[in-house]
Amino acid sequence: MIRVKKMDRLRNVVVMLMMTLMGIAFQLGSVNRVLGDDAVKGPSAYLPESLYEFSGVMEGDSVFHDFVIQNRGDAPLVIVKVRAG
Repeated sequence: MIRVKKMDRLRNVVVMLMMTLMGIAFQLGSVNRVLGDDAVKGPSAYLPESLYEFSGVMEGDSVFHDFVIQNRGDAPLVIVKVRAG
């Protein structure tokens, strides 16, 4: 029962992190979708992998995963705040 609760909590953290990163990408990339890539200058966030699901994790184990954010724009991409729930 404890393992299931920990997996649920871990899954919630991963989902919240994924949603936060997707929100950043959407906010920074939405102008490109509306105006076209040639019409917009500045940063453009791209997430090649927006979801990662951990396999079974034993209680007490630490798990890590790096989400990569690429800047495909022509200006520096500044990420001011990231939160996981």
